[in-house]
Amino acid sequence: MLWVNYGALFPELFRGDQLRAKASAIQQGYQVVALLIASALTPIIYTALNFPSMALIYALVFGVFMFLCMMYVRERPETSKEQPLKLAKAFKLTLSNKKFWIFNISNSFAQTVNGLISSIIPFYAKYVLRIPEAQVSILLASVFVSVIPLVFVWYWIIRRMDGVKAWRLSLIAYALSVIPLWFSTDLISGIISGVAVGFGLAGFLVTPAVVSGRIIDEDAENTGLRREGIYTAVAGFITRSSGLISALAFFIVGLIFGYESGDNPGPDPELTFRYLISAVPLCLLIVAVLISYSTKFKFKDNPSSK
Repeated sequence: MLWVNYGALFPELFRGDQLRAKASAIQQGYQVVALLIASALTPIIYTALNFPSMALIYALVFGVFMFLCMMYVRERPETSKEQPLKLAKAFKLTLSNKKFWIFNISNSFAQTVNGLISSIIPFYAKYVLRIPEAQVSILLASVFVSVIPLVFVWYWIIRRMDGVKAWRLSLIAYALSVIPLWFSTDLISGIISGVAVGFGLAGFLVTPAVVSGRIIDEDAENTGLRREGIYTAVAGFITRSSGLISALAFFIVGLIFGYESGDNPGPDPELTFRYLISAVPLCLLIVAVLISYSTKFKFKDNPSSK
């Protein structure tokens, strides 16, 4: 419920491709910084205090920032005066939007890659790169720290092309970026490959907000209503299917290589994790790219941000 309401604010507050691209780049940059800070502080706080105290601290920090968000972020007053559609009709109109389906199904395959890479990196470091556990954080940082400046590179790219082209380009870049992971053999080559993945990931984090906003804008032109809430809710349901895609990928790899878990990866763990971190993501992203081209995303001129 919280995620839907928070996400629905984005296309309402920011109008126009360039403004949305800039806001998305800043938003994703802050989210990655917050993730890194939380990852670094969690073991320190847990060791110094205990789990309940740590949970309370995080809850208070979240509450303070969410309160500030609610105090200073305001929707446009004219949108709240509109009479909403009945729930059944609202769902029917949303589910009949072909662009919406293609966009979110494509994203669900790319979203699967996000989870795969973050969960596989520790085992990739152990079985493929054969680096000590203490250096795993360096490998993770090469991906996620590099995202912070690279989201602004994607903002620069989006300013020079329309949002749909930038979104498709980000999927292609993401697909190409996972290929070097197959050839990495040590920490240095792993870091270089990690930065490449960071570039592809940054594009996928920034560009979807622009296309999603245009889909919602077009719907508003057709219905006369701003329906960010229901679009965000249904989109969230579709993209959460990435968990099923990930489970299917692990199941197939298990059948082929005898993989059971990270601690019991089968007779050839090096090859198993090369496939899981490079070949499988590449295949998923190729599917995402092909789906993204399966329909035309034609919109009217870029709407004003006013």
